[in-house]
Amino acid sequence: MAKYNKPDFRYDRIAFLFDGGGALGAFQVGVYEALYNAGYSVNWVSGISIGAINAAIVAGNRPEYRIDKLKEFWHRITRPDYIAWWEVFFRQFDFSPSLVNAWQAQSALFYGQPSFFHPRLLSPYFTYNQTPDKISFYETAPLRDTLNELIDFKILNSGNIRLTLSAVQLSNGQQVHFDSKYQTITLDHIMASSALPPSFPAVKIDKEYYWDGALVNNSSLEVILDDLPRVNTLCFMMQLFDPEGTLPNSLDKILLKQKDIIYTSNSNRALRTFCEAYDMRHMIKELYKNLPEPLKKKPQFKNISLMEKESKLVFVKFHRHEQEADLASKDYNFSAQAIAQNIIMGCEQATNAIKNALWNKAESFKENIILYDMFPHAVEQKIFTHGKEIHKQYYK
Repeated sequence: MAKYNKPDFRYDRIAFLFDGGGALGAFQVGVYEALYNAGYSVNWVSGISIGAINAAIVAGNRPEYRIDKLKEFWHRITRPDYIAWWEVFFRQFDFSPSLVNAWQAQSALFYGQPSFFHPRLLSPYFTYNQTPDKISFYETAPLRDTLNELIDFKILNSGNIRLTLSAVQLSNGQQVHFDSKYQTITLDHIMASSALPPSFPAVKIDKEYYWDGALVNNSSLEVILDDLPRVNTLCFMMQLFDPEGTLPNSLDKILLKQKDIIYTSNSNRALRTFCEAYDMRHMIKELYKNLPEPLKKKPQFKNISLMEKESKLVFVKFHRHEQEADLASKDYNFSAQAIAQNIIMGCEQATNAIKNALWNKAESFKENIILYDMFPHAVEQKIFTHGKEIHKQYYK
């Protein structure tokens, strides 16, 4: 295992955020593989939807087995590619890759995916007076069996690595977090975090029903931002949908653009909001230092001195950018070829970024909050102050 260059500043915590994105979640496997091979050891993983599954597999295995288990999961749920007569014929045309992707995605809808889900015998359109855990187009019992085989829940709940999963509580529509720091994580919590309706059924835990957390927010960045006490943190995250892709020129491209916009991580907006509150706390503490001693001792001012210490937050965001053959069905194209391409894409992008590892340089620690957006051929550095991006710089 190649070790990355030692940072000029010590991080107290290294976190990894796994967002939702269906079949695009294979991109996360490639990024994680590159980081692991470079010697990065995460101690907190957070996930939503398919990202909840990836995160749970990481947290539920010893470090040396995590990549193998991740790849085994994705291998199990892919349907082997085969060459049909029409595919051989159409390969001579420019639209062939898109046609093949469309066929593979439709196959997932019709037949389901091995070790993942399969269609219900009775359509939910004919289901009446049932509970939410009985109403869906697909059964997810195969996924339960798969995760039970790939995850060691003793390791997952041992406390060696923190796991946070996000879901939506049906009774009030609020996002909730299942956190191994405060509770024992079970298979039901993982299933609930990836129960995207109406495809998959809700999951009942105790007396509540839960759906996929991506219905409210497809990023778990706020989990990191809101955690107390705050410590110096390096956080890797991924954006699987690309809202900045090309202008749509067909109905499918419009549907693709719509999905990219809906499920795009709102990380920049969350960072700005956090920065505004962060800077406000900083200004209040500075004002407190200049108060006369008698005022400092008053109860209404005393709590100001207890505000958390300043910490450094460095974020590194990887992007799965739009591919020429992408369709609106890209997030349920579980073909072996598509999954392999996404893993390779993530691994190559992260490997290239690690060569420079700008987040380990001394200049990264002059500001309290900084974001590195990793693009295929450049890095955009954003420094946040007072809730605004005050500085941008590009690195080739």
